[in-house]
Amino acid sequence: MLPLDLYIKRDNFDLDAYFPSLINAFKYNNRVYGIAKDFSTLALYYNKEIFDKYGVPYPTNNDTWFDLLDKALQLKRKGFETPMVLAADFNRVIPFILGAGVD
Repeated sequence: MLPLDLYIKRDNFDLDAYFPSLINAFKYNNRVYGIAKDFSTLALYYNKEIFDKYGVPYPTNNDTWFDLLDKALQLKRKGFETPMVLAADFNRVIPFILGAGVD
């Protein structure tokens, strides 16, 4: 693969038009090797009534994946059978896999 830095400079390509995370995702050794064609955000939805019913704290912005797993297991231990549902799309599962340190 060829780094794109020379082309970016030559063509005055404005990387500021992109979110930094989209540029950094394609950097290696501080060189740009790709530019995102698109992106999507992921969100976590949860039912507060279920958390209230089983006495489990709500997920927070400071929770790690392991905190989220712990809360799901707390719900399961307290009798809620399906604490977490992921979309069937593999691309939606990848952040969970990478977040758990798996390559």
